[in-house]
Amino acid sequence: AAVMLFLSWVTIDLYVTYFTDLLPRMSGRTIVNIINQSLTAFLMRFVIPLREALSHGGAALVVDTWVRWVNISFLAAWCVGTGLLMSNTRHHRQIVAASCLLAAIPMFSPLGWGHAYVFALPIILIVFHRYARNDREGRFARGAMLAALLALMIPVYHRFLAADALPSALQNLLYSRYFLLTLMCCVLEMNFLKMFSASQTEQSEVETCATSK
Repeated sequence: AAVMLFLSWVTIDLYVTYFTDLLPRMSGRTIVNIINQSLTAFLMRFVIPLREALSHGGAALVVDTWVRWVNISFLAAWCVGTGLLMSNTRHHRQIVAASCLLAAIPMFSPLGWGHAYVFALPIILIVFHRYARNDREGRFARGAMLAALLALMIPVYHRFLAADALPSALQNLLYSRYFLLTLMCCVLEMNFLKMFSASQTEQSEVETCATSK
């Protein structure tokens, strides 16, 4: 309430300047350093020499047009998908949808700093908890999820000197682990909900047929 009260002190012309001038200019640039774990930075690191992403600091680069369109398309599809999931009356689906929306904050912002992935913790923990308690997933799947969780505990700025011998594309995958693992968790959980819904529908149809007989 206090924040909303102080917002009224900001004059309208400052809002107009921000949305018509500053925001368009800032959204068209990004910093490709590995601390930036957004989709925009991930794609831009395939375009520029990777040594620029591994150096300290870094200037704000103009984002390629195709990268901006990919980011916008993913964000639009993400919002539609989570919106449809949110409209479902099942409580768990609404929690998953809200968690995926939170994860979208660092993923699709041009500057998705590593510390901002605290917003992705809910969906990561939801998926990890399901794999940890579900024996049907198998040891390999549960081990992979544990490895993914441990990978997220490595600071985003950490350099893997042993990876210097790898091709730049593979290094980019390694250094974009926050983004990729969060994306994987969201896709896994949405796919699980889809399969669960299909099995529930099939079970309902079987029960209906049995009742009719």
